[in-house]
Amino acid sequence: MRSSGLWFKGLPMTLTMYERIGHEGRRPSPFSWRIRCALAHKGLEPQFRHVRFSDVETIRALSGQHFVPIITVEGSKVGWDCSP
Repeated sequence: MRSSGLWFKGLPMTLTMYERIGHEGRRPSPFSWRIRCALAHKGLEPQFRHVRFSDVETIRALSGQHFVPIITVEGSKVGWDCSP
């Protein structure tokens, strides 16, 4: 039986979520919290990568934008939240 997680053609895949962190490790983005809740509801456990607010270039390198969260699967860009 498979454990919870993301699978493709019978093989496990790594799901990674990039999100910004603020002072004392706080996660101020409501969009990041929304995605965290959705993933937990689905039983998916991503790896979390925290990016400081001052490190905008890391975010832009992944998505071409400065918005978070960004979700990748096996290093490929899957999506980002660009809600106003």
